[in-house]
Amino acid sequence: GTRVLEVGPGSGALTRRLLAAGAAVTAVEIDRGLCGVLREEFGDRERFTLIEGDILAGKHALNAAVLSGIGAPGPPFSLVANLPFNAATPLLLLLLEQCPAMTRAVVTVQDEVADRFVAGAGDGTYGVVSVLAQTLAATEKLLRIERRSFSPPPKVDAAVLRVTPRTGDRPAPAVYRALKELVAWAF
Repeated sequence: GTRVLEVGPGSGALTRRLLAAGAAVTAVEIDRGLCGVLREEFGDRERFTLIEGDILAGKHALNAAVLSGIGAPGPPFSLVANLPFNAATPLLLLLLEQCPAMTRAVVTVQDEVADRFVAGAGDGTYGVVSVLAQTLAATEKLLRIERRSFSPPPKVDAAVLRVTPRTGDRPAPAVYRALKELVAWAF
């Protein structure tokens, strides 16, 4: 019964497992050909919703259809996905900022992106992403996945990242906006 947002489901390997586990899946896929494959296999399932398009509406906004599909605010949902490497950072930060209904994210991202999300002060990868993500969530790198594990292999290694949004100790929106400006200037 858990609501799951899956970004970039591809041909549905993860989608199939999520549905089999009883999740209600809202999948967002940009590739029209793959959307056809997903509709063919899952289109008749009551717990499956497909949004055809890009999860992002530019670098600084979520697709409005996605926001209305997952509800902001709305019932709790989890993000479970093998995220497109180029969209992972802005997507995770936007979901943390704009979707209080997100209870967790367990995602595959580029290994160095995961390192930025979990980096502590003094680490070489510590920066804007580290500060903003850790202000809004607890972040944990669960495991590293070597590029040879994928077919075809990408040019970089991947990692599984868990992001758990903070509930009671989040800064007020005005404070967070000021923090974003300060951190962007500082780094």
